[in-house]
Amino acid sequence: MADSMYVKKWIQVMVLVAIVVTVSIVLTVNNMTLIPVYSDLKPLSKWILYFSYNPAYPLFTSLTPAIVNAVVWDYRGVDTFFETSVLFAAVIGSITIYYEYFYEKPRKGRGLSLIIRTIVKLTMFIAIALGLAIALKGHITPAGGFQGGAVAAAIVYVMAMAYSLYWLYIRGITQTRMLVLRTSGLLGITMVALMPVLLGLLLGSNGYILQNQPKEDAPIGYSYPIEDYRVSLTILLFNVFEFLTVLAAFTLLLMILYTAGKKEVIIE
Repeated sequence: MADSMYVKKWIQVMVLVAIVVTVSIVLTVNNMTLIPVYSDLKPLSKWILYFSYNPAYPLFTSLTPAIVNAVVWDYRGVDTFFETSVLFAAVIGSITIYYEYFYEKPRKGRGLSLIIRTIVKLTMFIAIALGLAIALKGHITPAGGFQGGAVAAAIVYVMAMAYSLYWLYIRGITQTRMLVLRTSGLLGITMVALMPVLLGLLLGSNGYILQNQPKEDAPIGYSYPIEDYRVSLTILLFNVFEFLTVLAAFTLLLMILYTAGKKEVIIE
């Protein structure tokens, strides 16, 4: 009986896969799409593409070859702002619910086999460096601080599985330090966002929150040279602090939830 149900389930899965593959092939061969594709760009899209990196127009350009970063930070997409806010709320909520485990040391663990631990040890530096590179180059190539922080946090999760969370804890990756690092990242983002306003007050000129490059009525902006070109320093700083915030937040969530999950909670 159990074998027949198992076979029936596999037949259903195979039929579903066959239907999906067939529909995909038909749509591809006939050049059909479920969502209409337009070749003409809308005026707003043309504006963003033209001015995202165009030093010839210093009052309009974002000095950011990575168009997505220009949209997120300079054109008020504020996507990263809301991502960070959600992550901030998740961390605060976890600390509030599991506060009794916040200062608790993780239990000792055996980890996985020697082969896996060796492979992880060889690749962890590469993965962390890759995450940092994604953050540092986010204003030049498609990437950013959130993506870089997520990549770096992923290798921390892998290290916790390969070695144990206790192994990370005794090497200085503790809940308190991750909370301090996350808070420092958030303060850095806040300071960069408010700096144009503060400098404007000191210099007697206009400045806007999250302002990137100078505008006609707000002459404050930050950039730095790369060979013969100049690119945005503001977005680079946003990405670096976002990297630290995301890395620390995901690591902190892992430590709190793992420690709490090891405890048996009885509700009467």
